[in-house]
Amino acid sequence: TDWSGESYLHVTDLDVAQLFAGYLPRYYGMQSLAINVTSWTRWKNALPVHSQGEFSLRNLVLAPTAVVAHPLSIKAASGDFSIARREQGLLLGLHNLRVAADRNWTAKQVALAYRHDDAGIALDLRSDYLPLTDLKRIALVRLPWPALRNALDKLEPRGDLRDVRVKLDTRQARPDWRIDARFEQLAINRWQQVPGIANLSGVVRGTPGLFQV
Repeated sequence: TDWSGESYLHVTDLDVAQLFAGYLPRYYGMQSLAINVTSWTRWKNALPVHSQGEFSLRNLVLAPTAVVAHPLSIKAASGDFSIARREQGLLLGLHNLRVAADRNWTAKQVALAYRHDDAGIALDLRSDYLPLTDLKRIALVRLPWPALRNALDKLEPRGDLRDVRVKLDTRQARPDWRIDARFEQLAINRWQQVPGIANLSGVVRGTPGLFQV
């Protein structure tokens, strides 16, 4: 299979939950999702190497099967996208991402670089804006680290993140991570040794063993 070329796709009101229920991981318990997609894809050696276009979705409802997981609902989301596939990974770009969930918000630029192999994953996420409330809701659908999942659940972080960069690499014996962001109107609940915070703005930088606010 050494063919190459380009393809065009246009889909309207595709009922993902109904048509693909048998192919989706049962863990997520997808109840509903309708999508519209227009995309152009470039193929090389029978593999997609680059796609770009626009999408919109509505009525995403997940009811995960795990007891510790939280349900998720997103009323609607839309934006422009580009996907470049690499060996063992991909580059994803979202432009003018508009989301209606816990509240309505827009991110002009979101970029994600992702790689994986037998040793683990490496990701680099950048965004001009992300709301903490919806980030927490998405993370609690399936967060593999029980301690972090419990902390997010109890602290209930609220507020806005701007100029965000998050890096994570689990391919080493000791996972490496880094976070840089500006935060506005940050609020968290009091929990264990962590004091409650309300209406705090500033800058956060963190790496293993170092956390600055």
